[in-house]
Amino acid sequence: MRNQRRSLFTASIFLYSVISAAMAETPHKPPTSGYSFREFALDHPGSGPAIVAVDEDDTVWIALAKSGKLARFMNGNVRLFDLGADSRPVGIAVGTKSNNQAGFLWIAASYDNKVVRFEKATGTTHIYAIDGENSWPFNIAIAPNGAIWFTERASSRVGQLDPESGKVKHFEVPTPNAGPAGLAIDPKSGMVWFTESYADRIGSLDPATGAVSELKMSDTSTGLVSGPAGLAIDYDGGIWFAKLEGKLGYIAPPYREIMIKDAPEQARRPAGITVSSAGEIWAVALDGNLLLRYQPANSTFQMFPLPTGEPDAKPGVPPAARTSRPFGIAADSSGNIWFSEQYTGQLGVLNIAPPFLEVLSPRGTVRAADPLFTARSTDRISGIRDLSLKVDSAPVSLQHGRLNLRGIAPGQHVLAVKATGFSGQSTEASISFEYAPGIAVLTGMLRDLQPSKLEAEKAKSEMVALAESLSKGDIAGGVSRIREALSANAGNFSPFNQRVLLAVLDFQVKNAGRSVGVSILDAPPYFSPNRITVRKGDVVAWKYDPPSDGHSISHELHGIEIASAHARSETLRAGESFSYKFEATGEFEIVDSRHPEARAFVLVKE
Repeated sequence: MRNQRRSLFTASIFLYSVISAAMAETPHKPPTSGYSFREFALDHPGSGPAIVAVDEDDTVWIALAKSGKLARFMNGNVRLFDLGADSRPVGIAVGTKSNNQAGFLWIAASYDNKVVRFEKATGTTHIYAIDGENSWPFNIAIAPNGAIWFTERASSRVGQLDPESGKVKHFEVPTPNAGPAGLAIDPKSGMVWFTESYADRIGSLDPATGAVSELKMSDTSTGLVSGPAGLAIDYDGGIWFAKLEGKLGYIAPPYREIMIKDAPEQARRPAGITVSSAGEIWAVALDGNLLLRYQPANSTFQMFPLPTGEPDAKPGVPPAARTSRPFGIAADSSGNIWFSEQYTGQLGVLNIAPPFLEVLSPRGTVRAADPLFTARSTDRISGIRDLSLKVDSAPVSLQHGRLNLRGIAPGQHVLAVKATGFSGQSTEASISFEYAPGIAVLTGMLRDLQPSKLEAEKAKSEMVALAESLSKGDIAGGVSRIREALSANAGNFSPFNQRVLLAVLDFQVKNAGRSVGVSILDAPPYFSPNRITVRKGDVVAWKYDPPSDGHSISHELHGIEIASAHARSETLRAGESFSYKFEATGEFEIVDSRHPEARAFVLVKE
C-alpha cells in the first residue's frame, strides 16, 4: 500500500516548484448514485460550526466558533452546551479508552486562550487557561499517554497540557510566524504532526525530546488562499494534508519527502481532511462547496457537490459568499462522512455507507409453513426503504411478519435478503435453514385446496381426515391413500402447486418419526405421562409449562437427564423445554436432576 502510494506522487520537497507543475492531472470521476446528503441545523446561520469529531458511539460533536457553544448530534437530536460567548471554540478531540481520556472531550477555545475539558456524561466543563494574550489555541489532539496537544496559531507554538497537574509546556516552531493550524498525533509512535499555514511547511515534534523538525515546500504562504490546512494520519502512519491552493500532500514513512497531488480544479481551497475506515482520503473544499474523495489504491478523485450553497470563484463572506463553506470533517465507524457548514450553521452528512443487515430467523430446522422472519437492518442516516427476500433465488413474500413457505418443497434452502436504504445503497445477507414440514403443514395445505366441482368437496374432507390421523396410525398407508385421492381428483380443484404438495406427502413417509410431548410437573408424579412407548426415530419433548394467572410465574427449576443415552438438558425454567430423538431401541429411564425422586420411562420399539 505504501509503495503504491509513493508511486502515485512524483514531487519532492527539493523539486516541489518544478515537478508539481509538470505532474499529469489525475482523471476524476463524477459521483455515482448510491449516496445521499442530509443536513441538520445546529444553531443560527452565523454560529460558525468549525471542527467536527465523531466518538466511539458514533455521536457527532461540533464546535460552534462564533456562538461559543458545543453541539452534540445524537440519535437525530441536537443539543447545545454553552462554552462562553467569547470562547471561539474551534478544535475538538475525543477521549477514548486507548488514550486514557474516555468520557471526555477536549476543546481548543481561541479567543479566550483556554483549553476546555468537557465531561460527556454530565455536561460539566473544566477550564485550563493558556498563558499569553494571543496564543490562539486552534486545533487539539490527545496523545496515546493522555497528554493534550494543541496548536497555537497566533504565537507560532505547539502546546502540551498535562491533564492531571494542569501545567502547560510550549514548544517554539523554528520558523517565525508559521501559523500552526492542522494537528494530528500518530497513535503508534506518539509523534505530533502539524501544518504551518503561513510558512508552507509541515512540522513534527518528538514528545520524548521536544525536538521540532520541519519539511519545507516553499518560502511563504498566505494561510488564506495558499498553504497547508488540515492534517490527518492514515493507518500505515502516512501523513496527509490539504493545501488551500488546490492540492493534497502526502508524507510516507520515514518522512523524508513530501509528495504533492493536484486536486480537481472545481475543488477550490481544500482545507479540512480525514481518513475513513476504508483508507480513503476525504477533504472539504471551502470555495468549491463540495466534498472531495481521493482513493490512493487507484489514484482517483471523486467530487460530491453539497446540496446547500454553490461554488465561489474566490473567497468571500456572507452575504456576498454563495458557498456554505464546509470546514470540519470526520468519518463515522460505518464510513459516512460528517462535515460542518460555517456559513449556514448546519451539520451535513454524506450517507455513503451501505445499510447494516443481519438475518436472525428462520435458521436451523423449520417445521412451520409460516416461520417468523426477523432481521436487524438499519441505516442511521437515510433509513431503510425496502427489504426484498428470495428463497433459492425465487422471490417470497411476508405475511404479518412471517415467511410464506407454502410453495417450497421440503429440504435445505437458502434465504437471501437485500436491504436498500433511501440513499440507494444496498446490502445483501443470507441464511440457511432446513424446511421439514410436519403433519400440521400437510393438513393446512389440504385445507387450502379450492374445489372447483361439487364432488371434490368430499375428496378434500377425506384427505384432511386422513392427514389428521397420520400421527395415530400407519403413516405410509395414510399417505398412499391421500395420494390416490389427490390423483383421482386433481383436476377438480383450482390450480395449486401439486409438485410441492406431493413432496410434502413424501416427506411424511421418509421422516415418519413423531414428536411426543411430556409435561414436567412440580409434584408427583412429576411427569405426565410418566411412561410412554414410542418408535425408533421419534422425538420426545419435555416441557415445563406450569399454570399461571397471567401476573406471576413459577420459580421452580427442573432438569432432564437420560443417563443411558448420555443426554441432559440445561436448567429448565417456566416455559422452557428439552427435546431428544431416540435413535436406538430399548427402555430409557428419565430423571429430573432437580427432583431426584422423579422417575419416568420411555420404551422405544422398532
